[in-house]
Amino acid sequence: MCVTAFAQKAPLTDRSLPIPDVPGLLFYIQRDPDVNTVVYTLNTDESGKIDPKDPIRIFWVKYTEGGVHKPLNLIQKDLAYGLHIKPSGADQFEVKAVAYPKLDMRLQRGLDSKYHVRVALNNRKCNLKRIFIRIVGGSHLHPDVAYLEFHGTEVGTGKEVMQRIFPD
Repeated sequence: MCVTAFAQKAPLTDRSLPIPDVPGLLFYIQRDPDVNTVVYTLNTDESGKIDPKDPIRIFWVKYTEGGVHKPLNLIQKDLAYGLHIKPSGADQFEVKAVAYPKLDMRLQRGLDSKYHVRVALNNRKCNLKRIFIRIVGGSHLHPDVAYLEFHGTEVGTGKEVMQRIFPD
């Protein structure tokens, strides 16, 4: 997917979409045409230690089915919502989204001792919170994407930041 990035003034949240309430939430993806949400959580063992071989769990919260959690299928993992993750230092991992590998993301421990997915939004270092994908047609396997919105909070200030990216 080839995209162009522009800073846009837009609401930072869509109040009609649910916010997942799951332990270890890193960020989540929501998109048209429904409220079902792909959730990315920190994958830890019983003692709370991160799994270095598989540090991020990915699953659906199917709000249209009463909020049940379901795994992604193989196509969703490989083409849409999956991640490529590799260690890049102490308590750090390089993260690439399969659908948008140009975005540099890093899973790392913050000053608050919690893990966050860090990303540059509008040239500011942010903790990624949410991605919204506006779909305007197409099919399940090949949706027509109008734009992607990346929402986060700026490291250091806590200010909300949004960057909208348009496909070319």
